[in-house]
Amino acid sequence: MLIEINNWEKYNPRQDVGRSSWFRLENNFWFDPAISKLTTSGKLTWICLLSIASQTSCKRVAIDFQLICSITRCRKCKLTSILEDLATAGKITITRNVDVTSASRGRNVDVSLRTNERTNERTEDKATPPTFPFLDIWNTHCGPLPKPDKLTKSRQAKLKARLAEEPRPDYWVSTVQRLAKSDFATGKNDRQWKASIDWLLANDSNHVKVNEGKYDNRKPKYDRGAGYEIITDLSKIND
Repeated sequence: MLIEINNWEKYNPRQDVGRSSWFRLENNFWFDPAISKLTTSGKLTWICLLSIASQTSCKRVAIDFQLICSITRCRKCKLTSILEDLATAGKITITRNVDVTSASRGRNVDVSLRTNERTNERTEDKATPPTFPFLDIWNTHCGPLPKPDKLTKSRQAKLKARLAEEPRPDYWVSTVQRLAKSDFATGKNDRQWKASIDWLLANDSNHVKVNEGKYDNRKPKYDRGAGYEIITDLSKIND
C-alpha cells in the first residue's frame, strides 16, 4: 500500500535540503481536532508516517505493516482502520492498491477498507511485501537526469536485487542526490552521456561506485603555461 502525506510542505522544514534530520510538528499537535479524535495508536501511526516521509524526503510512503505495528503495538487490521481514519481526517491520501474517493467536505475516504476483522487478517497473511518507493525517490532527487514514468518488470527485478544489497531508503536518497550533483553523470562529457535509473540498477557495482565518489566533480588540472583542461574519462561509463 502506498500513501501520500497531504500538505507535506507544512511538515518539511527545509525544502532546500535534500535530506533533513527532522520534521516540523507544531505545539498545537495534540489540540488539532482531527488528531485529538484518534486513538493513541492512531497518533503514533501519524507521527511514524511523518518520520518515514522525512527520512526519504518524499511525501509518498510505502506502508510497512510489520514495522508500523511493532511501533504502535496495534494489530494489522487495526492499522488498516487507522489509515482510513487519517484519510477521513484529510491527513493522508491512499494512492495505491486501494480505491480512494473524495467524500463530502473535501475529505479523502477509503471506501474499500470497510471489511470485517477476519477478512482483513486472512488477506494480510497473503499480502505481498510493501512497495519500495524507489521511483519516487529517483524522480524527486534526480535533478537533470531522465525521469522514467514507471518501473518495468525488468527494472523491478533489478531493483529487488539492489535492495537485497542495500535496503535503506536514506541510502538510495543520498545515492541519487550524489549522482545528480555530478557534472560527468549529468551530461558534461564528450558524449553527452547521462546516468539513468537503468544504469544505477544495472549491476551491484554502479551504486557502490557513486558512493565511493568515482563520479564526484574533480578540480581541474592546471598547467601554468596553457591554462587548464577538464578531463572527461569515458572509461567511467559502465553500461
